[in-house]
Amino acid sequence: MCIMAINIMGIGSYLPKKIMANDEWQAYVDTTDEWIQSHTGIKERRIANDEESTAFMSVESAKMALAMAGISGQELDLIVVATATPDYLGFPATANLVQKELNAVGAASFDVRAACSGFVYALSNAYALLKASKTMKYALVVGAEKLSSILNWHDRKTAVLFGDGAGAMVLYKDDRDGEDDIVDFVLHSEGDPVALSRPAGGVKQPVVEEPSQSALHMDGARVYRFGVRILGELVEELSIRNALTMDDIDWVVPHQANARMIDALLERKGWPSDKFYMNISQMGNTSAASIPLALRQMYDEGKLKAGQHLLLVGFGAGLTWGGVYIRWNLQPK
Repeated sequence: MCIMAINIMGIGSYLPKKIMANDEWQAYVDTTDEWIQSHTGIKERRIANDEESTAFMSVESAKMALAMAGISGQELDLIVVATATPDYLGFPATANLVQKELNAVGAASFDVRAACSGFVYALSNAYALLKASKTMKYALVVGAEKLSSILNWHDRKTAVLFGDGAGAMVLYKDDRDGEDDIVDFVLHSEGDPVALSRPAGGVKQPVVEEPSQSALHMDGARVYRFGVRILGELVEELSIRNALTMDDIDWVVPHQANARMIDALLERKGWPSDKFYMNISQMGNTSAASIPLALRQMYDEGKLKAGQHLLLVGFGAGLTWGGVYIRWNLQPK
């Protein structure tokens, strides 16, 4: 019996050209570079211009991933875009725009809204659909955000945290016998409209007179406590389900929410910091884009090697959280 394996064929990223350093926030809020770094670990982030929409950044990251995979957009059967900042609050979906731009004629395309857990949710969906389908062969998974467009730039508690960017991954269903690169995934949620929200544009609140009311709102202390706890639980859940110890795991790639949050988790659990990849100092919190951006940077830095065991774990508004266990098989550069 032929077991058709799902493999990762390519990864890509796109970062806006503008780099915004911490000192630049002083024009908007009462803060300093020292305060931002001490509370978040962030030194700078990328800010998209008017032309760099979520769909545009998605397409650019996809082109890089497709080039690595050695296929064209026309060969794609499925496109899943994870984003909390779509080009349109209504429709079409951002994935529809990506499908058109890549000339992926006839490919299924849809968005996933799971905020900072979005890439984990989208990757799990794409894997499951490829596995179940008798016809789909190639899938594109994108995590992309233009969070600068929904911030209250005068709210120090939230504005300084976030950045823009996109990351992409190409999955391939091989006709030959083999093992899946994606070994396991877990997805969870708990409805909470207060901790982290953007209450605008839907049936509940279709019109907002005051722009600040439509901006991202966050209970920082509550989200921090939740993040420290839930990231640890995700690592433990995937480890138990797959009989892994920390010695077996080569990399944990967490959602890049806050460096201090990761530090607190490592101190609480006694886990080695050199197994947890962080690039938040350069990117800020890019929500659904943070994990694929980190993966591409790790690849470029030569940190990812065939045979390694990776846990991708994230949490976000909703509340949502989830993780994916990957056996990495893409060869290093």
